[in-house]
Amino acid sequence: MQKILVVDDKEQNLFTLRKVLADLDVEFVQATYGNDALKATLHNDFALAILDVQMPDMDGYELAERLRCDPKTENLPIIFLSAVYHDDYHVFKGYESGAVDFIIKPYAPKILFSKVSFFLQLHQQKLALEKSVELEKTKNYLENILFSMTDAIFVINLQGDIEICNQGSLSLVGYTQDEVLGQPLHTFLAEEACAVWVQQFVSNKEAEPLQNQETLLQTAAKEKIPVLVSASPIRDEAGELHGAVFVLRDLRDRKKLEEQIFRSRRMESIGLMAGGVAHDLNNILAGIIGYPELLLKTLPRDSNLRESLEAMVESGQRAAMVVADLLTVARGVAIAKEVRSLNLLIKEYLDSPEHGKLNALYSGISYRSQLEAKQAHIFCSPLHIKKCLLNLLTNAAEAVVDSGGIIISTHNERIDEAKARELEITAGEYIVLCVEDTGPGIAKQDLQHIFEPFYTKKVMGRSGTGLGLAVVWNTVQDHEGKISVTSGEEGTCFQIYFPLSKVKLAVPEEISQGEEELELGRTILVIDDEPQLRDIATRMLQSLGYRLASVCSGELAIKYILDKPVDLIVIDMQMEPGMNGYETYQEIIKIYPEQRALIVSGFSDSADVKATLKLGANGFIKKPYSLKQLGRAVQEALKN
Repeated sequence: MQKILVVDDKEQNLFTLRKVLADLDVEFVQATYGNDALKATLHNDFALAILDVQMPDMDGYELAERLRCDPKTENLPIIFLSAVYHDDYHVFKGYESGAVDFIIKPYAPKILFSKVSFFLQLHQQKLALEKSVELEKTKNYLENILFSMTDAIFVINLQGDIEICNQGSLSLVGYTQDEVLGQPLHTFLAEEACAVWVQQFVSNKEAEPLQNQETLLQTAAKEKIPVLVSASPIRDEAGELHGAVFVLRDLRDRKKLEEQIFRSRRMESIGLMAGGVAHDLNNILAGIIGYPELLLKTLPRDSNLRESLEAMVESGQRAAMVVADLLTVARGVAIAKEVRSLNLLIKEYLDSPEHGKLNALYSGISYRSQLEAKQAHIFCSPLHIKKCLLNLLTNAAEAVVDSGGIIISTHNERIDEAKARELEITAGEYIVLCVEDTGPGIAKQDLQHIFEPFYTKKVMGRSGTGLGLAVVWNTVQDHEGKISVTSGEEGTCFQIYFPLSKVKLAVPEEISQGEEELELGRTILVIDDEPQLRDIATRMLQSLGYRLASVCSGELAIKYILDKPVDLIVIDMQMEPGMNGYETYQEIIKIYPEQRALIVSGFSDSADVKATLKLGANGFIKKPYSLKQLGRAVQEALKN
């Protein structure tokens, strides 16, 4: 009678397994701890082991590895059961530790029964191979089992030629059975080392099993795909070598997942660097933009200094746009969002001066819009959506040689569960933005890198910074969307899926002239640890008619308002050493719960900004800001 080793620290789980497998003619040997299971293998020969992953003394992975180290149990089939671990990482870990299957609880009893039955049949077949003298009958029986398995299995003879192959192997290589049988196995394996593996099994009587070796398999389509190879010699009862069995597992999905993880970590590390650089640059740019603006406000209109100062402001603003791209890549900046129509945002961009400049630069290109989406409202940052359009259309225009066309289109699409899994987004209603050009396409080797920061085929400093598509990718992620790209000789098409908004479109209220005037003359306290930035904010707001005070730390701000309450505090989020903006505002509202506040930052983690706004802060403005932007933000903060 065959024996099954069942290891689980919960008696209820052991009882359930016995009930599910009760119809099998087997003997169950139970263990509640890993060490007890190892002891049981000393006195029993098992056909199969069913292991729980999470156990107190050693987990299922460690137990599996110990079983693999024992010659008696090194080939014992192992099925993992887990109610806690069900992500790809733990599933792969289970297979890497030697499992033949990984089943998530709660499981379907019939499926578990079928799988256990299958491996019991495998064990019986192994016993039959050891005992039977009828080799042909045994081989036919083995073929029936092999053809039911999804992994590619090849059985070779002593000449290295393939005698048996299952359906999994035919699906993998893309040939018919007649084209495969009789061919040397090594001809399908792309690397030279594979020929050595085959040779050792057909010529070395002491050949040892081959475990989990990575190589490449060449398909009928001349594609080289990654596979994991394991192999064992086939011997009779006398120990005579008759050939070998090779098992190949397709690694494409696993490699894709590993690439996604690697890319995600790389983007995260680049984002952290970009965020830190952006913070320092914005503080510097605040002075470069702010002081010339203040000087322009005092100069006569016919001054010969105006042109130079205006050029300084424009250069600073252009630099600020590059820094804004860095912040988008960092994805730590707080993005103000509202409900807007994507169709209207596209029309606004196409009518904008920015698009006019692009059109003039590439005059041979025609633009056509097909905005067919009936439902177009999304919850978004209008500035970042227009930035995406600018970057996509700029890339498209640069890709088109001399003359050609670019189509900007939208349509609605309902994403079902199957397509949602494929796109890795949530099922639901979406608006799809497509930007399609008639250029020569993107090279295959470049496609997988185009969204990486600083990856560009353009001349750095002349036609791009290498941040354009990275900005697009990060903006799409921040909007819970998905971007995909297809490219060929006839052109390239970018598709962006934005989830439709479930919130009604808010209509902003108009601010009357009377309300604007009422806000002037209020008292404002500027809190910033940078003397220059404190000075700029103070001068700008004084020029607008506000009464100003300033301090260099959160501690001094609290001390100040205890004696002199103010109408508004303008507070920097990052101040060192001492209290940051969030902590300062948290303490201030304990004194004045209704205190109005405007958050200012060159860069801040969105969590800090959102937390401060949640406490009751009345607005957020990002450095570097213009006089007009600061005035509008202060006015809004005082009104809200």
